[in-house]
Amino acid sequence: MRWRGLNISTAAFDSRLKSAQKESAARDAVINPAAMNVRPVSPKRKTLAWLSLVLLGAAVASALALWGGDVRARFEITSWHRNAESLAMMLVGLAYVTCQFIQDQPREKTVKGTLLGAAFFLWGLEQFLPEGSLLTFIDSLIITFFVIDLGLVIIERRNAGKGARSDSHPEAGS
Repeated sequence: MRWRGLNISTAAFDSRLKSAQKESAARDAVINPAAMNVRPVSPKRKTLAWLSLVLLGAAVASALALWGGDVRARFEITSWHRNAESLAMMLVGLAYVTCQFIQDQPREKTVKGTLLGAAFFLWGLEQFLPEGSLLTFIDSLIITFFVIDLGLVIIERRNAGKGARSDSHPEAGS
């Protein structure tokens, strides 16, 4: 049999085809959640996934509108700028918080992601608030969320680095 310029016997072709079909079936078993005994995605998680994407799309649209307004105003601060930046921060914060509950992940990651998303949401929200004690409270809360979030990341990376160093250089751990 001549196939694409190759001279392959029918038996060799059949053998290669069967081998390719077996490999394909094995790949499908890995890719197909039903074949892996993975629990199906719940309707709640599907809804959260779509909501997260819609919120992200709205945040991107707000950011693009922010740039458009800024170019028109020659980058002078306007009420349009304040509203668009606030809306973009609030929407991306909500999208990120929503995203934390789509997949199973360690509780620490969910907490870190929720704190970060909440900080962005509150940062956007505070732009609409008048000066006063509520604004000061929210400012302090945002700073606390950022410090906790980045502090956990720093500790996590430091501990990961210690493990890698002590594995490759046993004397470094002592």
